[in-house]
This record gives sequence, C-alpha cells and structure tokens, in this order.
Amino acid sequence: MADDRKPDLLIIDAGCRGIDGSRGPPSFGEATGSNPAIVYLARKGRSAAGSEQAEPSACLEKPYRAEALFCAIRTAIAESAAESVAERPRPGFRGGQPERPGNARKLLGDCPALRDVAARITLYAKNDAPVLILGESGTGKELAAAAIHRASRRRMKRFLPVDCAAIPETLAESTLFGTVKGAYTDAKETRGAFESACGGTLFLDEIGELSLSTQAKFLRTLETSSGSRVGSIDTVAYDVRILSATNATLSGDRRRFRPELMHRIDTLVLRMPALRDHKGDIPVLTESFLAEFSPGKRLNGAALSKLMTWDWPGNVRELRNVVRRAGVLSGPRDEISPVDIEVDGAGKGWQASLF
Repeated sequence: MADDRKPDLLIIDAGCRGIDGSRGPPSFGEATGSNPAIVYLARKGRSAAGSEQAEPSACLEKPYRAEALFCAIRTAIAESAAESVAERPRPGFRGGQPERPGNARKLLGDCPALRDVAARITLYAKNDAPVLILGESGTGKELAAAAIHRASRRRMKRFLPVDCAAIPETLAESTLFGTVKGAYTDAKETRGAFESACGGTLFLDEIGELSLSTQAKFLRTLETSSGSRVGSIDTVAYDVRILSATNATLSGDRRRFRPELMHRIDTLVLRMPALRDHKGDIPVLTESFLAEFSPGKRLNGAALSKLMTWDWPGNVRELRNVVRRAGVLSGPRDEISPVDIEVDGAGKGWQASLF
C-alpha cells in the first residue's frame, strides 16, 4: 500500500478477474502489513476457499441479501479481533490494567435514579450471574453493560456486544455458536460470539428478537456453559458472562419469548430510567455532548430551559443528537441560543405531506 493505513477487513469477490478460488488470493499479510479479517463472496458451486495463504472468516454465496453481508462482516471482524488479542498484548494497556480512552462514552448523571443504577452496577460487577438490562431505546443500556464489564474481574478480557435485532434469523445460530466446515454449502470453520468472547463478557442487545429455536439452544448453553457449532455434535465449553438487554416486555408472551429462558437471564435486573425521569442530569449531559461535538461552545440559559421542557421520547440518544444539531445550526457563534434548538428533529409536518 502507498501509505501506513492497514485494513481491518477485506471483502473478496471470487468471481473478479485475477482472483481464482482454486489458487487463492495473494498473501494479504505481506501486501498490507496486517492480518485483516476476510469475507469471501462466491457463486454457488464455485470454490472460495482461499488456500493456505488466507483463511476466510466468512463466506457468502451470491446472490445474497445486505443483512447477510453485514452479519458476515461483523462476525469476521469479531473473530479477527479475538485472534489478535490472543496473539499479542492489546494496545492501550499499562501495568496489567486497561487504559481507558479519554473520549470513552460513559453513563453520566447524579440524580437519584442514576445513583441507584451506579450502585447496582457496582454490586452486579462482583458476580458472574446473568444480568437483564431493561429500558426504553436510547437510555444507555449498552453503556451500562460496558460499565459492568469494566468493573468486573473480566475487565482484562473482551466485551463483545451483539445486536440480535440485526441478525437475520437464518444466521442467528451460526453467529452465536459458529459453524464447522461443510455444515452447509460453502460453510467454513468459524467461531461464534460465545467463543469469541471467551473469558470476557457477551452483551446480547434486544435479545427478544431471537427466534424461538435459537432461544432453545441458548437456554441449553446457559444451563451447561457449553454449546456446539452448527453442523457439529461436539460441545465447546464457554467461559463467558452473559448480559442481555431489551426495550420490550418479554414475559407473558410465549409466542415471542420462552419463559424458561427469561428465568435464566433475569437473575439480576437493571432498569435504566427514561431521561424524562431524571431531567436534572440534562445540564451535565449537554456539557459532555458539547465537548464531544462542539468544543468551545456553550448553551445560554434560555436554550437550556428549552431542553428542560421537552419530554425526550428518544431519551439520552435524542438529547445527544439535538445538542449535536444545535452545534451545527449555531454556525460560528460560540453561544447556542433557543433558535438553534430543534427538539422535534424532522418533525411531523413534512411526513404528513408525503404520506
């Protein structure tokens, strides 16, 4: 390569000129100076094995849906990252403790609701029991999960978030548990999320989106701390902490979520409050978001008052977007005024004109 940039992922179309699946691609490690994750695309019946020079992390048969490609990319990067951790010391670590970047996003606030959350995070971090994090969209469920991991004995290992809502149903099992070579057409040996997070924490966001069949296998995994890759009967032991999250009511609907699984994942429960229930934290949240997106800018009193009057249906995520938008709309001015605060986003007016 002409510069020092090294790719984390390569997507290889085996049908492109110059790439022959029987010969395999060139040595990507030598070409890029890195060991990127690799996703192969190949038509049915065509080999995309990649030979010994570059073992693919995932392989997709063409034609494919966009969701399948995105899922393959996430799995490939996760597997590559896990291998890198095992092979060399992770950057950002000093004296055996992880170095936390200054811009790492954390839970902010000092109202009673957030103090209770912080106290529970401290308690839950000392135990390996499963935690179910409840709350509306945008309340910071993933940030809470990451905080539990950072305070736990597993903090030196990996925190792996998986968005269950983004995984196609046909790929959910292989994404979580991995596959063995030959399990299906062009299937390669891949590790799933449980293996990739070994020793660390696996965060399953929107767990209610998993199919009932995947839930059944997941239940067995929780009971035995083991599982099997798709296409194999051999079990693999998992040493992983399970954190789950949902913004929907799961209990009472057997057609959507297995009650026996619910009893396994809600050993410990953490409820994230909606922003409308701790508006006193809006000033400190706003200050943090301004420092992130518009350093040097500030809100005047009237603009802050306008933020305090909104009910924030999108919670902290919505506030973050509103503050970022205000920083742009204020132009070169250092002070953000009420005219720069657009709390309703796109608004309903233009939507009504289209539909």
